[in-house]
Amino acid sequence: MKASRKPRYSEGVDAHRAKHLSLDTRTILTDDGATAVLVNDSESPLAWLARHKGRDGRSMISPHQFIAGEKLRADFTRGNLAPRMTANWAAPTGGRPRGSGSSPSEMTDAMVTSRQRVGQAMEACGPDFPAS
Repeated sequence: MKASRKPRYSEGVDAHRAKHLSLDTRTILTDDGATAVLVNDSESPLAWLARHKGRDGRSMISPHQFIAGEKLRADFTRGNLAPRMTANWAAPTGGRPRGSGSSPSEMTDAMVTSRQRVGQAMEACGPDFPAS
């Protein structure tokens, strides 16, 4: 009989919610060294591809492709490249709120380097994935 695995969760996720998520702990390499992070595999299309098998019985993407995709997603998020999806009620005059990272004077070094890495990755993909 297979032992049931209890979901791992942190202080930010209550036990009831954790039962309905696909939580797992991963170790990632940061500038400060290795860090354990909690991830919800059900939110990541890459995790779905890594978990599911193709007709040949192998995972749809390799572990290296999964790691590369997650690094690209992290850089995309850190670089603040996602379009705004809701109204900005903090700036009714049309200006952006402080700290949004949109103007060059508000961008952090981490944002700049993340944007550069995303741009380089898109250029390496070729003309089907334009960097702009």
